[in-house]
Amino acid sequence: MAPLLSAMQRSVPDSQSARAKLLSIRAEAEESGIFESPSYIIADQLFVGREHLPWIGSLIEAAKVT
Repeated sequence: MAPLLSAMQRSVPDSQSARAKLLSIRAEAEESGIFESPSYIIADQLFVGREHLPWIGSLIEAAKVT
C-alpha cells in the first residue's frame, strides 16, 4: 500500500490517527441514525439499503430542477 500511496503523492496515515478518524465518522453516523450500510441521508430522510437508489436518484434530480 505504501508504494501506491507514494506514487499518488500521499502519505501513509499512522494507525492511531486513522483509528481516531474512523471512530469519529462512526460516532457521527450513529448520531444521524445510521446503523447499517449502505445508508443515505437525503433531505433529512434516512434510506437504508440499495433498493432505495432509484428513489434517491429521483429526489436528487427533482432537487436540481427546483
